[in-house]
Amino acid sequence: MPLSLPKVARSRAHLRRIEVEGFLREDGLLELDARLTDLKDRDMQLASGLRKHGDPLHDLMVRVTLDKNFSIIDVEACSDWVPYPGACDTIGPAYRRLVGLNLLRGFRRTVSEMFADVRGCSHLTELLFSLPTAAIQTFATFRRENDDSGDKPFQLDRYLGTWYEVARLDHGFERGLNRVTATYSLRDDGGVRVINRGQDEQGEWREAEGRAYFVGDSDEGRLKVSFFGPFYGSYNVLATDYDLSLVSSYNLQYLWILSRTPHPPKEKVEALVERARGLGFATDRLIWVSQDPAGNAP
Repeated sequence: MPLSLPKVARSRAHLRRIEVEGFLREDGLLELDARLTDLKDRDMQLASGLRKHGDPLHDLMVRVTLDKNFSIIDVEACSDWVPYPGACDTIGPAYRRLVGLNLLRGFRRTVSEMFADVRGCSHLTELLFSLPTAAIQTFATFRRENDDSGDKPFQLDRYLGTWYEVARLDHGFERGLNRVTATYSLRDDGGVRVINRGQDEQGEWREAEGRAYFVGDSDEGRLKVSFFGPFYGSYNVLATDYDLSLVSSYNLQYLWILSRTPHPPKEKVEALVERARGLGFATDRLIWVSQDPAGNAP
């Protein structure tokens, strides 16, 4: 659905484009080409001279080469158009300091610290911030497009967002809760922000925020999650088609069935229950969570 038409007449003054292209190299490595362009819709007088309408104010590019674990093994940066020649257009080689970093492990924070103040170009740094999610989507494209195995690699970009709890095995920290949701989003440090919400028997909403990180490779749905300081528990995605998911922790005492919708198809839920039963979970003890609207829902 597009944006609504402007309510008041207006004329465009500025256009910024950020483009990121993802590639699979013949040697198996991934490569991201990113570009930031700023354009003005009128001539601008700069200290460096007149910048005519149609000529970029900024035209900056960066290429990052990654291994399958999202570790950076090569970087190239250049600035073809800048407002003040002799500054940002000379700083490209400094970005080779990114080699060795991992895009999913504190990348944005580390970049901010590395290239603060005069040590980097603020626009190139901003462009780099778009790379982690682009890398995940590029990786997903090439690793899963033709995968017909029973256990396809995990796709974090497809897993992010809000899930509704359909059923769970009983445990203390969710006891008595209905209308439970779990919302996942990327953190600046490359981890996953976790927001769990539910309504107790008195009608009060309870919320907990945690953080999760991959235990091994990012194409495996095995994470560690913490809601209480330095203490982590296991979060294992046993099965998912990104509409329904079967999730457990470190033993057979923990099990969740999650859905993208409050009321998923019964036959699909039953198939997950059967799969869980085959894995040894006590599915006869599942608690079925109500997702019917509450009178005081926020």
